[in-house]
Amino acid sequence: MGKTLLFKENILNAGIVKPNDIIQFEFELNEGIEGHQIDYIKPDCPVCTKIQLIGNKVKGSIDVAKAAYQYNKGRTPASKVMMVFLNDGRSEWIGKKDTKEMIANPEKLKERLNVVYIVLNE
Repeated sequence: MGKTLLFKENILNAGIVKPNDIIQFEFELNEGIEGHQIDYIKPDCPVCTKIQLIGNKVKGSIDVAKAAYQYNKGRTPASKVMMVFLNDGRSEWIGKKDTKEMIANPEKLKERLNVVYIVLNE
């Protein structure tokens, strides 16, 4: 849990949740960072994770029941990742020069947000 270029914290521990819970989360932008500096936010699971920029915060929710996990009896650790892409004029994807294969652009500026939690299935 540390400060990043964009955010005061980039990891949120949501604690222990139940299989049908909805986790609400928010990440606050650092002083001096404004929303127009963010190009877009991409969750690793758009089915279970909803996210948006509101003011100086990235807010969202995770529908635990829709997350792609199998919850056995007991405790199951889980996490969701959101990539925040900066408005730097670079594309997220580029074509490899020799094969034209589409690859992630290593020069695209981005930060990772994480929500970690434990699902208690009784």
